[in-house]
Amino acid sequence: MINLLKWAVNSNLIAGHEFGGDPHQPVSIEAFVTPDTKELHIYYQGLLKNAGAKEVYLHYGTHDWAHTATVKMERNYNGSFTARIQPDAPEIEFCFKDNADNWDNNNGLNWKAHVCLH
Repeated sequence: MINLLKWAVNSNLIAGHEFGGDPHQPVSIEAFVTPDTKELHIYYQGLLKNAGAKEVYLHYGTHDWAHTATVKMERNYNGSFTARIQPDAPEIEFCFKDNADNWDNNNGLNWKAHVCLH
């Protein structure tokens, strides 16, 4: 059975870059855990989507960016994008880019999240 977990978000975000568990915000996250897997769903409907990006990619890192990955996000029915990842650490830092190599990195701050598994 998949359980929705509470997330604690550790981030100093600038005004206009809302972040949390509300899927109506420009960036939001949900966590799902099974006995074998921890999976994060990251939702994006920020600057790149609003500028008409055809494709959006999630670029994320763990262990202070020692381990990085870039994954293509799926487009949702409402035009937003979703990525499902299984990071190798409870803390992740991430940003987004489109197919034209335009970046949304929260004005250089990136987004940061810490999983609270209780």
